[in-house]
Amino acid sequence: MAGRWPYRSLVPIGVDIVLVLSVICITLFGLLGIFLVLSKKGNRPANGLLGAFFLLWALDFLDGSLMLKGFYLQYPDWALWTEPSIFLYGPLIYLYTRYMVGAKLGFSWADLLHLIPFFLGLTAIIAIYQLQPGEVKLQILKSVLDLEQPPGSYLVFVLLYAHFLCYIYLSKSQVRKAAGHLEHFYSHGTLSWLNRLLNALIVVLLIAMVNSALQLAGSRFYFEMGLIVILLATGVFIGRIILRALDRPSTLVHGDLAKKYAGSLMRPGESEALSIKIAKVLAEDRLFLDPELTLEDLSNAIGASSRKVSQTINERMGKNFFDLINMHRIAAAKKIFTDRKDPKLTVLEVMYEVGFNSKSSFNTQFKKRTGLTPSEFLRLRS
Repeated sequence: MAGRWPYRSLVPIGVDIVLVLSVICITLFGLLGIFLVLSKKGNRPANGLLGAFFLLWALDFLDGSLMLKGFYLQYPDWALWTEPSIFLYGPLIYLYTRYMVGAKLGFSWADLLHLIPFFLGLTAIIAIYQLQPGEVKLQILKSVLDLEQPPGSYLVFVLLYAHFLCYIYLSKSQVRKAAGHLEHFYSHGTLSWLNRLLNALIVVLLIAMVNSALQLAGSRFYFEMGLIVILLATGVFIGRIILRALDRPSTLVHGDLAKKYAGSLMRPGESEALSIKIAKVLAEDRLFLDPELTLEDLSNAIGASSRKVSQTINERMGKNFFDLINMHRIAAAKKIFTDRKDPKLTVLEVMYEVGFNSKSSFNTQFKKRTGLTPSEFLRLRS
């Protein structure tokens, strides 16, 4: 992906910038990949898939750095081995997403079909490059460095990007399907960070597509400047998302998500009693102020099973868990805005105080229930 670049005529300053940024990306993604692969917490198969994705990306950046330093011109037999790995990015992200939303709880033989493009690409690299004599390999490398791409390169680039974009689309579809179901169990946008990760990948991919077009057109200066943009975009978008996820580990949804309350049996009057307990514990203990509150947390607080609590909220209170908790949060926010004594009170302060950890989610929920954004509501109370 971002690491597959010819570097030959970058100006010295540009070379230094690219190398520094590449080292940062290699370190960030390499350490993150190792951490996820070796982690024994949470959903280990999902962590392993995401870890493999970042390790491959780190390898991609390393490959680009070696090309920049002229390493492959001295050791041409080592070049281009990593090229087919781009066909693994999409399947890894897609399978990881399926684990995260609970739609995939194990590997099957059918999953091996996702590896077909990778093995086809590996076969092509071996036939077209690796089996050639040394002088032919050097000629191929020099043509790549000089941005002299053969006509077939256009088709290859289209296939590569179409392949990855297709998997990103499938992954986002899985997230959309799961979002409604997860609202029965979590009080926050559990998959929001995963969605941001996918959006960031789309942004980086689009920039890389433009840069590849400049490469095919032989526009060296803009192509070389595009390398720096790709590195910066990759570090900013992906790095920020992953660091935030690591800061809030609970946002990583386990693959063994609880099933909805189907099949639970409740005694006569039990639902009414549970609804009273739910209302009481939310009003008195104000559990909704915890931004990481889950259905299991609420169930433990009232001493009932998660299935029965979920069923009570859905059938007797006419809401899902997500809506119930956010209803209380918005009511608390309105009261703070209305009773405020500090004229310097900010929307962000109130957002965190009532249990939200996302400004966009706070704005959406507040407007949904009041018809106004928090800022508009605050101005009207000024």
